[in-house]
Amino acid sequence: MDNYVEHLVKRRDPGYFAILKVFLIALDLLFFLLFFRFPPVFLLLLLSAAATYFVFLHAHVEYEYLYIGGSLTVDKILNKSSRKKILETGAPELLLIAPKRSDAARDALPSGERAVDLSGDGEEERKYLYLYQKEGKKRAVYLDMTEELLREMRMHSPSKLRRG
Repeated sequence: MDNYVEHLVKRRDPGYFAILKVFLIALDLLFFLLFFRFPPVFLLLLLSAAATYFVFLHAHVEYEYLYIGGSLTVDKILNKSSRKKILETGAPELLLIAPKRSDAARDALPSGERAVDLSGDGEEERKYLYLYQKEGKKRAVYLDMTEELLREMRMHSPSKLRRG
């Protein structure tokens, strides 16, 4: 039976999101008050309300890692309500797992390529580069690894895991 590892990672909200939230709420209130005096402002109120909704939706992001039998799935959870699968790989597609700041990670990352950061705001030493090849193209992401997750990955792909 394959072992099942699940790990939830919270992303720190960017600093400008707090300012943006306050600004959009103030804008909503302003347009709401202006609407009673000038009804055509209703369109601006709708646009401002939609922008506020999307900012609040994307302000709180979590990543859920699910590792089962050599397959890794990463879901992006927006505001604890909607979920979107953003990564799905298997053991045959895996090329390398190495600490983010290691020489192995730096050398393995294709030139000019940037890794997508799915690691949240955890400790820097827990962040690892996960390099895989899908549809003939190398892709890289940064993940926040736990010891349990690393142990399972080492069990399924021992030659592809580097520790330093």
